[in-house]
Amino acid sequence: MNDNINDLIKREELIALFETYQDFLTQIQKQAFILYFYENLSYQEIANETATSRSAAYDSVNKAIKKLQNIQQKLKKM
Repeated sequence: MNDNINDLIKREELIALFETYQDFLTQIQKQAFILYFYENLSYQEIANETATSRSAAYDSVNKAIKKLQNIQQKLKKM
């Protein structure tokens, strides 16, 4: 149960970061993030939707997450 709560909190934090800093992401990263977090598609479903591979969909989502987290870290240091 605790893991589910932590996952939900992390998900909400990532969505909040996305809503604030999405302009720093590429179009592909934005699309993958939206499909994964807002539409709850799997990586395979994202791949089908975007005509890419499952690994490319995974990479796009994770690069978006890392970029958003990096922006947050840089702003905390200011």
